[in-house]
Amino acid sequence: MNPEKFNNPSLQSIHLAAPFLYHGGAEKQFRYLIEALVQSGTSPTIHILSSRSIRGIDDNEFDNKILSRCTIIYHKNDVLNFNRNPASWIKALFKLFLGLKNANTVYFYTAYFLPIIPILKLFGKRVIFSERILSERTIRRLSLYKIAKLADNFVVNGDSLKDFFEGNGFKNITLIRNRVEPIKWNSDLSPRRNFAILSRYDPYKNIAMPIMALSKNSKWTINVYGEGGGIYYDELSKIAEKSKCSVSLNGQTLVNEIYNGNYLIVHPSLAEGTPNVLLEAMISRKPIIASSIRENKDTGIHAECLFDPSNPDAFSEFIENAVSLDAESWEVRLDHNERMAKARYSQLQFQKAIDALFFPPRGVN
Repeated sequence: MNPEKFNNPSLQSIHLAAPFLYHGGAEKQFRYLIEALVQSGTSPTIHILSSRSIRGIDDNEFDNKILSRCTIIYHKNDVLNFNRNPASWIKALFKLFLGLKNANTVYFYTAYFLPIIPILKLFGKRVIFSERILSERTIRRLSLYKIAKLADNFVVNGDSLKDFFEGNGFKNITLIRNRVEPIKWNSDLSPRRNFAILSRYDPYKNIAMPIMALSKNSKWTINVYGEGGGIYYDELSKIAEKSKCSVSLNGQTLVNEIYNGNYLIVHPSLAEGTPNVLLEAMISRKPIIASSIRENKDTGIHAECLFDPSNPDAFSEFIENAVSLDAESWEVRLDHNERMAKARYSQLQFQKAIDALFFPPRGVN
């Protein structure tokens, strides 16, 4: 750490707010942010709104020494109930605002926090807001997101988000790509008929498409590893029961075990923020194929690893070709994927971006 870079005392009182500490990919990146700030010599205060968290099986890797350098305040709200009970949301934001009175810099992500941006600015706080996914919901809420124009920095993690908000008149956009760490796994000895889908059980993840595309062929083994349940999970269960191929709908499993037990990772989603599943496979040299949506393309993945997520018949042919590729052809794709992921999503690149965001030279926001 260069002490001269962090010589502005007003930037040392950093408060971060999030709905959860553990929940999904966004929270994993939030924990990486906490780690980067601690590595820079700060001791941030962290506000967690929710009374619950979904702790992933891999989340034990988050070093407790990092959290011991922070002050963590749990506000014990039912975040998942905010949409049904706006009064509880307003009460939670008011309580959060009171907790931010000693902050100089405030960072938060998700639209839950947008309404308090004007108040924070009125009280002279430096505000950093982040959005992580360009979905139909984000687009519908554009008028609400315009509040984020008041923030000092509006952080996005992907090119499509950057293009969307800049195209709608936002001048304060900062692109910071996700941090991705490689998965340690053994040489692949799994049968070429086995492939895995790592996902939430959510319609946007498009899990049904590959199952239905291959349902008539009994040679395939499809292993889905996901979090959640509900109506979509029930629909998938019915599809799986009717399929001639072997389909297992599993809970969370260690990623290295998934890699070891499946020849190919399939990432068929229809919408993404930054696709962590895809990037982890790329940087770990794990064979993967993915839907040809903008967010997946923006990772730099080899073009021949992309398929049309809306065409089951074409997918069936695509996966036949993928599993029949010789080792040399896969090595070309894996070399390309690893190189792109390391160049744009490494820990070093992330640390540099966080330092530049939170510790700009004097007079620069």
